[in-house]
Amino acid sequence: MDLPEELIQEYKSEWLEILNDLFQRYESQPKDPQIISEVRHAAHKLAGTGTTYGFEMITKLAKPVELAIDGGEDPTEVIRNLYEIKDILSK
Repeated sequence: MDLPEELIQEYKSEWLEILNDLFQRYESQPKDPQIISEVRHAAHKLAGTGTTYGFEMITKLAKPVELAIDGGEDPTEVIRNLYEIKDILSK
């Protein structure tokens, strides 16, 4: 199923804004449980919607972030995946 380009652009724009906000807050308080929860929620949503919008790599990159946080791991190692997602959305 092909989605209209306008919808894809809206998806990209909305997620870029969300990720920029999350990165700013995460970088200033990387141990804040509320922010980590929001990072997990964003990763979950990206993992679920990436492929729908034609971005299979977003789904592949977001899932490890979600699983790491669910497993109680420090998300620092996988947070770089969200930066890669931002790069994909910026194109």
